[in-house]
Amino acid sequence: MIQQTTTVPNTPGVSVIVCCYNSAKRLPETLRHLAQQQVPSDIPWEVIVVNNASTDDTVAVAKKEWQQYHLDIPFSIVDQPKPGLSYARDKGFETAQYEYCLFCDDDNWLNKDYVRIAFETMESDAMIGVLGGQGEAVLETQIHPWFESVKSVYAVGAPAKFAGEVNRVYGAGMTIRKSQYTSLIKSSFSTLLSDREGESLSSGGDTELCFALRLRGKKIWFNPELKFYHFIPTSRLEKEYVYDLNYQIGKCNAILNCYKYLAEKNKKVLRKKSIWKGELMYAFVDYLKVKFNYNLFIKNKVLYYCKIQRLKGFIEEIIILNYKHDHIYNKIRNISSINRYAQSNNFSADASI
Repeated sequence: MIQQTTTVPNTPGVSVIVCCYNSAKRLPETLRHLAQQQVPSDIPWEVIVVNNASTDDTVAVAKKEWQQYHLDIPFSIVDQPKPGLSYARDKGFETAQYEYCLFCDDDNWLNKDYVRIAFETMESDAMIGVLGGQGEAVLETQIHPWFESVKSVYAVGAPAKFAGEVNRVYGAGMTIRKSQYTSLIKSSFSTLLSDREGESLSSGGDTELCFALRLRGKKIWFNPELKFYHFIPTSRLEKEYVYDLNYQIGKCNAILNCYKYLAEKNKKVLRKKSIWKGELMYAFVDYLKVKFNYNLFIKNKVLYYCKIQRLKGFIEEIIILNYKHDHIYNKIRNISSINRYAQSNNFSADASI
C-alpha cells in the first residue's frame, strides 16, 4: 500500500531514499531487498523513491513492485525534474519524514538488518553526521583480474579496517542526519559538485557532503556491520568506463582539495593568496611520476591508466578554474566552522577511498 505520513521534523527514524534515473530495470531487486528489511516495530521508517528526470517506466515499476509486498511501511514517489544526483538527494531530504536519511542507490541491495543497524548507530552518538558501510560486488559477468585494484570507485570494499571515524564513506548506503544537513544549508552552503547527471559520470557530491559536515565538527563514521551488495552490469566493467570514471573523480578532486586544506589547517596554504598554481605544479609532478612508472604499467595497466586519467582530470579542471579556484576556496572557508574534529593530518580529499 502506498501511503504518506506526517511527523514532527527531526523525529528519530529512518527515511530510506532511492534516487532514480531510468531505473526501471534495476529497481525491482533493490525494492525487494528493502521489503525484506527486519526492523523492530519501535523503529519508524519509510521508503522514498525520487524520480530524477527519468524517461523510462521508473515510476510505474516502482509502484507495481512495492504494492505486491502489502507492507505497512510508508512508501512515496516524488519527482525531481532537475537532473543530477545531488538535486535528487536534496529532494529526498526535503521529503523525508525522519531524522536519519539513508541513501540507497538503485543498484544497491541492503542486507536485511541495514535499516536497524543504521538507526541504532546514529542513535548511539549525536556527533555522527554521516554514517556508511561496506559494499560487496555482484557482477553481471565474470570478474576481471584488475577489478580488485580499482574496486573502491565502485563502492566495493571497506573504507577502513575497523569501525570508527573516517575521512569519508561511500555515497552508496550512507546515512545523513537531516538536521545537520538543514543546518548546513542554512549556513549558505550550496553544493559545488552536481554528482551523477543522467548518463554523465560526474561525481563527488557525496564526498563533498562528508567533508562539509566534518568541517562543521561532525563525525564521519564507518560501521562494518552495515553491508550491501552493489550490482555491477557488464557495461560498467569496460575499461573505457572505469577510465572515464577516474577522470571525473580527478576533476571533482580539484574542488575537494579546498576542503582538505581547511580540514588540515595547513598554515602554509592558508597564508598563500593564491593556491591554484601550487595545485597545478604538484599535480603535474605527480602525473610525470605515474607516467614513467614502468613497473606499474607492466604489473597492472588498468590501474596505471586509472591513475593517469585521474591526474589528467585534476590538472585540466585546475586549469579551467584558475583564479576561480581561489574564490571557491574562500567561499568554503567562509561557511565552515572548523574545530577539533577537522584537524586530522591524514585527511584525504580523494573522492575514492
